[in-house]
Amino acid sequence: MIYRFVPAAPATTFNMTIGESGYKTLVSTVGFETPSGVTAYIVTESTKTNMTMKAVAKVPAGEPVILEGAGEVTLNVVDDAEIVSGNLLKVSTDATSNGVYVLAKPTGKEVGFYKWGGGALGAGRVYLDAPTEAREFLSFLFEDEATGINVIKSSVTNNMVYDLQGRRVVLPTKGLYIVNGKKVMVK
Repeated sequence: MIYRFVPAAPATTFNMTIGESGYKTLVSTVGFETPSGVTAYIVTESTKTNMTMKAVAKVPAGEPVILEGAGEVTLNVVDDAEIVSGNLLKVSTDATSNGVYVLAKPTGKEVGFYKWGGGALGAGRVYLDAPTEAREFLSFLFEDEATGINVIKSSVTNNMVYDLQGRRVVLPTKGLYIVNGKKVMVK
């Protein structure tokens, strides 16, 4: 025998880096689950001002998602991830062009999905179609399955209080409010 073929063992993990913004889009060629400290989201709804994101535990191969985390992360390869239904995120082709929304964090602005106007997006990027009347920027709205309450996360840490519609409240009364990106109940 002149040679012997020894197949490589399939990978059980893969690494990636999530940048300073804390978010990254991903379409993987293998199914995966996220470790503690990393969350994968799909987008279930898009309006003219925001997009509703829902956490998923396991992501099948080819499913576009948004990852939330920090720094170098290790994702665990799985083959039992179920098909995700209702995901509005899409994977671009060479023909995908202006008018779609992509994850970005422009200088001095918050992270979110911004309207793409740079020509051809290129193949393999995650994007979102949004209503034609949508503004240039779509903020994140997170679906909390346990309570059914949607929460807007923000990097603002100035103790301003907002109601559930995103309006600033100076003197909160009884009810549920958002303070520094967290749900707070005032009794």
